[in-house]
Amino acid sequence: MGKKIFFFDLDETLLTTDKKLSPKTYEALKVWDSKGNIIAINSGRPMASVIATIKEHRLDAFNTYAIAFDGAQVKDLHTGQDIIKKTVSLSDCAIAAKILKENHTHIHAYSDDSILSCADDEEIHFYTRTVKLPFRVLSDFPKGIEYPPCKLLGVRIAE
Repeated sequence: MGKKIFFFDLDETLLTTDKKLSPKTYEALKVWDSKGNIIAINSGRPMASVIATIKEHRLDAFNTYAIAFDGAQVKDLHTGQDIIKKTVSLSDCAIAAKILKENHTHIHAYSDDSILSCADDEEIHFYTRTVKLPFRVLSDFPKGIEYPPCKLLGVRIAE
């Protein structure tokens, strides 16, 4: 029988509510991997956050693929190669930013290693508590985004 692949979401699926990986789960993954199977870690998080979490929990010791931005980017962690990378055009970023700004909604995008934010506001601080990536404020968002991002995110904290 050929290789099998097991897809996991990170938060509150593979990881507990306190962002931990149980020893029992780690041992089960070790057995899965020892049979030549593949582990695919999925998340809406940016790739840098997914990879950091994989490394933190030693999942990079296995035959692991990282899937970020809700599937827009898939990376083979052993080769470092992107298998899929779908992006949002810079012109679409500008349209989305205009609509969200008109609706008083925070918007941000991503570079390879940080969050590109429209403001240093409550929404970006709320978001970074989970994602744990640094952010940069672009004074005239989305101007300053250097290349098309894989994801834009609009956030509004309920009052």
